Amino acid sequence: TSHLRVDRGRIRDRESNPVELIGCPPAGLAASGLCARYLVENGGSVDDALDRHRVGYPSRYEYDFVEVVWKNEVRLGDHSLAATTGYFDHKVSMMSDMFPLAITGAANSTTLLTVGQSEKYHNFSQELRLISPEGQRFSYIIGAYYSEGKIDNVGRNGYHFLPFGAMVAPLYTPADKIASRTTFVQKDRVMSAFAAATVNVTGSMWLNGGLRYSVVRKRATRGIATGSFAGSVFPTDATFVPGNPAQQAALFGILRMNSQPFADPTRTDRKLMPSVSVQYDATPDVMTYASFTRGFKAGGFSDSSIPNPFGPENVSAYEMGLKGSFFDRRLRLNFAAFWNYFNDLQETSNVPLANGTSINYVANAGKARSRGIEANLSWQFNDQLRFQTDLTYLEAKFTSFPDGPCTTLQTLTSPNCSQDLTGKRRPFAPTWSGSAGFSYEAPLAGGTLWFDPSMRFTSRYGQQVNNDPLLFQDGYVKIDARLAYGPDDKRWEVAVIGSNLTNKQTASFRYPISTSAGSIAALPEEGRAFAIQFSVRR
Repeated sequence: TSHLRVDRGRIRDRESNPVELIGCPPAGLAASGLCARYLVENGGSVDDALDRHRVGYPSRYEYDFVEVVWKNEVRLGDHSLAATTGYFDHKVSMMSDMFPLAITGAANSTTLLTVGQSEKYHNFSQELRLISPEGQRFSYIIGAYYSEGKIDNVGRNGYHFLPFGAMVAPLYTPADKIASRTTFVQKDRVMSAFAAATVNVTGSMWLNGGLRYSVVRKRATRGIATGSFAGSVFPTDATFVPGNPAQQAALFGILRMNSQPFADPTRTDRKLMPSVSVQYDATPDVMTYASFTRGFKAGGFSDSSIPNPFGPENVSAYEMGLKGSFFDRRLRLNFAAFWNYFNDLQETSNVPLANGTSINYVANAGKARSRGIEANLSWQFNDQLRFQTDLTYLEAKFTSFPDGPCTTLQTLTSPNCSQDLTGKRRPFAPTWSGSAGFSYEAPLAGGTLWFDPSMRFTSRYGQQVNNDPLLFQDGYVKIDARLAYGPDDKRWEVAVIGSNLTNKQTASFRYPISTSAGSIAALPEEGRAFAIQFSVRR
């Protein structure tokens, strides 16, 4: 058998400015820096609420991708050989004004901090699996995996929120727009061999075991140039002019950049990863299981303003659970408890500096633990009405992170500080999250009407590794609904879909506004939205 899938995507967005200002003036603090200027120029009142009303220069975002997956399977006697070939290619180009304040920047710029990126990435992969006959007491899979990829990234930043040109006079003047251009190229290669086996110990108990050995090799190069640009809002390759050695050295110092190459541009990580699980069928409708898995994430190189290599991350994962159907299969319940122990956890940090710039880097954050409970329940009341819900309880904390990055206010009082994050909660890890909804279907005019209202919710969670209280998303509930109609044979269907019907305002990411203690920028998530969907099945 053979199956080929080709996906092609294209996005063009040249009108939005996705970043909003929050906290100007900040609660409990005096307005400072850019926020203070913004208040003065607007008579003391500005829009600093998360409301999808934005100021600042519009951003630009372009994305193209192609993905190809080709699956083939052939019989080799009573065995089968499966081959999966994959190819992925994408191109990204974006430019945004990261400080959303409607004030004039240095050198009369209409933007304050422009961050641009052009990225190309392609990957080829091949997997082979030899699969034993089905229905045997002992079954197994033996396989191998290979992939190679290359990422090519060019960043172009414009620094206009402070008069950096004047700060390095006479090498530059206040009229010069200061910018930087960074390049990052990384090639990666992954080779793995794996095997998995299942033994039917008794008629109702199975023992599963697996072993994977992976070798990940990466090679990276980086480069940074500083200088100036003219004639455009955003610096481009055509408008950027690198400085002479003296000019660049001065800008490297004031912008806190490091142009040195990686000390060792090549790294190879090797890992043997075992797994084992036991499955027991208590009844024909109820199954319990327990499992243990070792895994890892290879180390690498960060595309940052400093040379930033980082090491591999390792995890030991334990899970036990139950899957079953009850009450004549009207109730379906899946329940799992899990414990994950991380060593050298890879975390991304954004550290604001005293001069108003910031450093983004990846670091290995000691040890962490994630444990919790997941439950999924579905109740079929009758042929027309069904209720379903998913619920997750999560406790995710650093168990050893003595030299973590500081909060924004800590950095202002001690620019080179660190803080002990041991015992603190990990970012993007709410204690409670989940969804719940109903599905109703009824005959209508020779077809079927489907109505699916639902809600999704989460408790409060942080959005930076430093546990900065200013950078948390409060808990929320969002309401969605879908109304669809189609014939009983489901050959076609038309639907109206509503998302976030109460227009709840939330942000997917937050970061501090440089020079303005207590003021932050936020990337808003989608507000109320509607869509019409039409599908045809052959």
